[in-house]
Amino acid sequence: MNEDDKTPVSEHRDIVLRELADRWNPKIAKLIPQFMYRKLHRTLHLDQINTLLRDTRDFGPQEFLDRLVNEEFKLRLSFRGREKIDALKGRGDLIFAANHPIGGPEGFAIAQQLLPDFPDLKIMIQSMLGVLKPLKPIAVYNGTQLHSTLEAVRRHDPLMIFPAGYCSRRLKNGEIFDLNWKATFVKLAQRYKHTIVPIHISGRLGDRMYRWYGLRRFFGMKMSVETLFLVDEMYRFSGGELQFTVGDPISPGTLTSDVTPDEWANRIRQYVHALGSDPDAGFDPELPNTYHLEEPL
Repeated sequence: MNEDDKTPVSEHRDIVLRELADRWNPKIAKLIPQFMYRKLHRTLHLDQINTLLRDTRDFGPQEFLDRLVNEEFKLRLSFRGREKIDALKGRGDLIFAANHPIGGPEGFAIAQQLLPDFPDLKIMIQSMLGVLKPLKPIAVYNGTQLHSTLEAVRRHDPLMIFPAGYCSRRLKNGEIFDLNWKATFVKLAQRYKHTIVPIHISGRLGDRMYRWYGLRRFFGMKMSVETLFLVDEMYRFSGGELQFTVGDPISPGTLTSDVTPDEWANRIRQYVHALGSDPDAGFDPELPNTYHLEEPL
């Protein structure tokens, strides 16, 4: 084969913790013992992640999502209320809003399921997931890069968002529940006249994550130390089952100005939670937000 006929292969650079630490703070990086780097390397599954990134560096979004869902995490998926999504095919004025029980695999799974029917779909992710290059065409970012989300909504691209911004917590009553939902998705729906499609996702993390979160709160620590175990928990969920329950679409006209965006966000959050136990539940705009009274463990 002529050299000119070969398909170019994108460059890939493995994630190396010591290099990341050096860029973050060289002085602190030198103080961290090598055994800690090795331990974190295993906890973060960097061998698996680097292999994944190396093997998929030239994949498109759908191919990459299929690889994650079907091979990397081997997830089993089911839908309740799929006909509600089928009825919306071809529309761009949509914001899919879901709870975030695990912190990763459910996002890949819902995007994999929605993308064939909504080819212009964008999914809001943490900026640190920018290392997943195949997702770049469908990714928008929260935080300081919120402008990418605004541009997508202005173009009437369907948007998938997890308003909690982080995985669910365990309440004192034992339920797994998102903390307060950020109201960004409500404000976008109101301003750009987008319909919100509520989706409940089943699943939970291992007790280790909830225990660490409880300890951190008990000692008043602000740093989310439990995040160190999130990747490991995601891989431990491999082979698990996710059930998606689609609720009634909420038109922008429902989101009246006499209720604050924050209150709307948490009423929709509570509705999503209710869908987990009652897939036929309808959205009641008068639904009071009661779960703000519950303290997480």
